[in-house]
Amino acid sequence: MRLLFLSFLLPLLALAPASGRMPAKPDPLVLLARHADEQCRGTSGSEEATNLRCSFRDQVFETLEASGYCFGKKGQIGADMAWHRCGPTSIRAGD
Repeated sequence: MRLLFLSFLLPLLALAPASGRMPAKPDPLVLLARHADEQCRGTSGSEEATNLRCSFRDQVFETLEASGYCFGKKGQIGADMAWHRCGPTSIRAGD
């Protein structure tokens, strides 16, 4: 499972900007998180395949959180929430 995760993650991290500024384009890790979430939520078929996709998504989410990203801001409805660099009004993991 970790090998699968790293095979997706490592090429994307090489594209990530080195500076602390927000890039003009979405961070590749954020794009990976969106795709992984879609794959987890939109899967049909075996329970094993769904569990594998959702486990991968969870690992991507944990990596984002460890990299200073938060999902949503206080007061937002779920449909408006998105991954972004954490700030004072951000919802942090465990909030």
